[in-house]
Amino acid sequence: MKGRILDFKKDKLGLSLVENLEGKDYIFFFEKEWKKKNIKPKIGMNVEFEISGSVAKNIYPSSEEIEKHDNKKIEKINFETYKTMLDSDLYKRYEKRKKLSLKSNFVLRFIPSIFFFGLGIVFFNSGWYYEELGLVFIILGLIWPLMKAFKLTSKELENYKEEFMVKLYNGDVSIIYDIPETLNYKNIEMIFSDGENHSQCEFNLIKDAYKLEADAIININYNSTGSSYHAQGMAIKIN
Repeated sequence: MKGRILDFKKDKLGLSLVENLEGKDYIFFFEKEWKKKNIKPKIGMNVEFEISGSVAKNIYPSSEEIEKHDNKKIEKINFETYKTMLDSDLYKRYEKRKKLSLKSNFVLRFIPSIFFFGLGIVFFNSGWYYEELGLVFIILGLIWPLMKAFKLTSKELENYKEEFMVKLYNGDVSIIYDIPETLNYKNIEMIFSDGENHSQCEFNLIKDAYKLEADAIININYNSTGSSYHAQGMAIKIN
């Protein structure tokens, strides 16, 4: 079956999303089902996969994407194109899913509010000495959602915009192990990252490179300590 990637995660669970040509969505587990490890996924990337119920399996980039990767040149990245993608159908669907996720967690944000309000009632009914303290907790319980829940929602949605653009950038940035002698570049900054697996560690490194608007990352080193992975590399700009 043919389709495209809507979202991906490289954390321990790796729960990701792909759609077929008819617009039906399927979940997949990145570490297990992404079969072309030398090609970094990208939101909107065309893929081929098998399905089992609502789960996608054995996911490969399409032959066109593989050919594009094999012929890819190390060159400057136009970062403005990522911002224009915020008006695309891909991003609108991405943001809609994130909003639904926020709403599903919204009740949990009221737990501190309920706690403060209940504690305030207890203090208020305990006698005159505790009435003022009880009123403080009651007021805190009432205004907690306004102070925290809505503010966090706005902040998280801004973070999702950046996350979306990083997931576009993930498929474009070059990771160079053998630097061509003819490559004309300048160093920007040494970057470091951690993660619970190799893929997440690499993605976190790419996220830092995106913030620096790097065209590529060179001299990457990986190491692991127990269940944690670490990476470092040099973010560069192509001249």
